[in-house]
Formats: sequence, structure tokens, C-alpha cells
Amino acid sequence: VLIVVSLATALGYVSIFLTGVVLGHVDYVVTDVLTAVILGVSTDYFVFILARYREELRSGKTNFEALSIATDKAGFAVVVSGVTVAVSLGAISLVSGLESWGPVLLITMLLTVVLEVTLVPALLSLIGPRIFKGGRLSLRGRKRPPTVAPEVRKPVRPMERSTFYRVVKVSERRKFLIVGVIVLLAVPTTYLWFNLPTTYNVNEGLPQGLSSVRALNTIDQKFGSSIIYPTFVVVSFTQNASTVFGGLTPAATTVLEADATLLLGTNGIREVVGPTINGTKIEPSNLDGAFVFNHGSDAYFIVFTKYDPYSSNAISIVGQLRQNDQFLVGGLTSSIIDLQQYYKGAFQQLEVVILAVIAIVLGLSFRSAKYPFISLTGVFISITWTTAILYLISTYVLGQELVFLIPIVVYVILMSLGNDFAVFILSRVREEQKSHGFEEGLARAMVGSGAVVTALGLILAVSLGSLGLVPFGYLEQLGIAFVISLIVDTFVIRIFYFPSMLLVLKGPGAEPSTVPGTAKPES
Repeated sequence: VLIVVSLATALGYVSIFLTGVVLGHVDYVVTDVLTAVILGVSTDYFVFILARYREELRSGKTNFEALSIATDKAGFAVVVSGVTVAVSLGAISLVSGLESWGPVLLITMLLTVVLEVTLVPALLSLIGPRIFKGGRLSLRGRKRPPTVAPEVRKPVRPMERSTFYRVVKVSERRKFLIVGVIVLLAVPTTYLWFNLPTTYNVNEGLPQGLSSVRALNTIDQKFGSSIIYPTFVVVSFTQNASTVFGGLTPAATTVLEADATLLLGTNGIREVVGPTINGTKIEPSNLDGAFVFNHGSDAYFIVFTKYDPYSSNAISIVGQLRQNDQFLVGGLTSSIIDLQQYYKGAFQQLEVVILAVIAIVLGLSFRSAKYPFISLTGVFISITWTTAILYLISTYVLGQELVFLIPIVVYVILMSLGNDFAVFILSRVREEQKSHGFEEGLARAMVGSGAVVTALGLILAVSLGSLGLVPFGYLEQLGIAFVISLIVDTFVIRIFYFPSMLLVLKGPGAEPSTVPGTAKPES
């Protein structure tokens, strides 16, 4: 595992270098996300192939047969999963500010897939069953006919005693109830996901002991946070407003006094600084280059609100000022409004692109519309549950507002990785149903893949959840989101939702059985 993870990590940093050469820069935060993703995904792919290899050895296959089946079946799932993850993660490049994330993660995932499906089988062909003992294979051992190690010939527990087998049988009897409850719980969480209040303060959650944070807090407490990030209002004159004596024309004076009166009369504005004193009265002493510029054609005011520049109140006030066609409004809060408008459209496009890409890849891989539908809906439900739980934890436990990028990054990464595990399960379902019929094949598939996929989910939860240990609100929230989602996905969506939905959608789309004497379902 250490060899594979180390090589995958090295390939990740090669991807950073290649992206930097092409784009000229790479966002430094991507290194934290990249390391966590590589650690989890490369370990999961390795364990998934190894688990299938060991399963085949336990069933009595020779080393060559077990390796061939593991490479064929598990390798196929890894390729489909890896391509799905790579392409969907690459879509992050469509998000402004995260352009370098997409290429880095895309290249890394593709290289990791190549590494897993080539190096891992090669290592297993050399080491063979002895990998489960941790011992070395001698040169003489390599020449001996492949044998099954004693520890992989343990008696197999009856399938009916497996927890996953019993869960599938319960799902057969209660499939509509299980799906109904999960979907019903997803209704309020979906509403919250679409209407989640967030902050554009990317410094949210920084340790309070930092010198910069303490200084900002001191200024905020004494003067209000708007003094650090004021709003600037630029007004223009239709004609040159300067007189030959350096003052303003009567018409320009009237305009500025009216503008100052309007600004000061806006509810929520605390102070206005500009070419006026004592309220709105124009004074010649203020008509210098500090507020009137461009040879007297433009002037500006500095506006201080009563609220934090990131707050909804400040956004409402500045939005009101922006509605005045005579004002050109700039500053932090005005930029936030532009970001809101941009990300609203960009995120909607990103959602559609990722859904379409994953649906196409899964549909072509499994030649079915049923599997992509079950996988995508299950992962989306997991994401909405995660968002609701994260919001409660962030608000009432951490005392933080959610950073606006969290829902976007969580959606992209979890939609990618969630379908990653869906591929592992659904590929095994399709395989078993061809040999054992629909219901029995589904039960056997869950037994064969349930335990290892559950373990893989926990591994990924730990690796990605490690971001939550970083004392930085954005990464902390991201790490907690990963843990929540992977736990929900592992113990609810995959164990209950997937089998129940497969049974609900069985109908004419069920896989035909090749078991002798078993009638094929209607086509």
C-alpha cells in the first residue's frame, strides 16, 4: 500500500508541475485537497483489487486464475470509476478562482488509474498469495506452480449469515418503504441545499490567536468592520465641473450635494466621506484631487455602513446603491454581489456538466440508464443530507458561517467520489445477476462487495476528513463535510438505498439470468 500511495502522490505533484507549466500558476490550497484525495483513492483502488484477488483465492482458484479475474473484473470497475472521478473533478476548472484545481485533479486521477491497473497486477503476479502473510517470495518459490496460501483456504461462512445478505432480503420486503423514507428525508435537505446561507469571507474560522486576526478584531470592535472595507461611489458629470479658479461650477455643486444627501439618507449608512463637510455642504477646501479627479469630470464618495461588509444587510444596502444608474459602486461588498451573480450561473452550469458527464460514462460503461439514475440520485441525496448536517455543526458547534465555496466543492468532489463507489457495487451486481438471477444475484453482490466497499468508504472518510484538522475554516468545513457524506453514503445509501432502488426498478430492465432452468425476465 505504501508503495502504491507514494507513487500516486508523486504523480500528483507531477500533475501540479505540468499544470503550473501550462497555466503559469497553481492555487496553493489544491495541494491539501490533492494529498487527501490521492491518499484515499489510491488506497481504495488497491484494496478493491486486492480484496477481489483474495476472494477468488479463497474460492479455490489458482493464483493465475484469481489474478486474471481480479484484473478483469475489479480492474474494469477501477477504470470506469477512475475515469468518472477524473472527468468530473476536472470540471472544477470551470469555477472562477479554482481554474488550476481541475487540471491537477484530472491528470492525477488518470495517472493513478494507469498505475493501479498496471503496477498492482504486476506486483501480485510476483508476490502472489504470500502478500497476505507479509513474507517475501524466494526465487525458488517463484518457479513453483502457483498454490493457494493456507490462510486463504479458510472455510467460507454461509452467505445467508452475512449482514449484507439479510439487509438485501429486508429490502426485498420493504423496498418501497425504505426508498420512501430516504427520499422524504431528502426533501427538506434539498431545499436547504438550494437556499443555503453562506459567507464570502474566505478567512472565516481562522484561529483567533493570529496577529492579523487579533488586529482586525480590535479595529472591528472599536470602529466597526466596514471601516476596513468601505464602499466607493463614483459619480460623473456631463460637463467639466471645474472652474478656472479651481472650484466647482454651481451645477456640479448641486449634483454633489444631492448625491451626498441621497447617500446619507440611505438606511444603514453610518458615514459618508467625500467632497462635502458638515453633512452635504460643499466647501472649496474639499475640492482637491482627493475626491474630484479626471480634470473635474468625476468625483467619488467613501461610504461606511453600520454592518459587516460580508453581511446580508451590507449586501442589501450596496445593492440598493447599485440600482442608481448615476452611481458606479465599487468595494468589497459590491464585489461580493458580482460574485454571487457569477457563481449562481456558473454553479448551475457546473451541476449540469458534471451530471451529464457522469451519466454518459456510467451509461456507456454499463449499457443501462438504470444504473446511472440510481447512482446519481443516491449520491445527490447524500450530498443534501451532508449539507444540512454540516450547516448545523458549523453554525451551532463551530460558530462559523459556511464559506460560499463549500457547497460547490462538496458537490463536485462527493458527486465524483460517491459514484466512484457506486461503480464498485453496481459492477458486481451486474456480474452476479448474470449467474444467479436478479434477487439472489443482488444479495450475493452485496455480500461480495459490501464489506470491502464499506471499508473503502471509511478509509476515504479518514483521509479526506483529515482536512478538518487544519485550523482554517474553509478546509475545516470541507473535512467535516467529507466525513459526514462518506458515513451517510456508506451506511445508508449503499447498504439500503442501492438495493431497494434496484428492486423497485427491476421491471423489464432486470438483468437476464443465465442460471440453468431459470426463466429470463420479459424484455
